[in-house]
Amino acid sequence: MAMVQTPTGVILVPALVGLNLVKGLAVPLIQTGLNHRLTSDKRASCLSMSKMAVNFLGIFLGPLFG
Repeated sequence: MAMVQTPTGVILVPALVGLNLVKGLAVPLIQTGLNHRLTSDKRASCLSMSKMAVNFLGIFLGPLFG
C-alpha cells in the first residue's frame, strides 16, 4: 500500500540510479573475469550471447517498466 500512496518520482529515481549503479559495477567485473578465463574466440561468443540475452529480456521488461 505504501508504494501505491507514494509519488512515482520518489520510487522511480532511486530505482533507476540503483539499477544503473549495479550495472556499472557488474559489467566490468564480468568482462574482467571472462578475459582471464576464456580464449578470444570463446570470449567473443560469450559476450555476444550475453548481449543477446539482455536485449531479449529488454523486449519483455521494457514495456513493463516504461
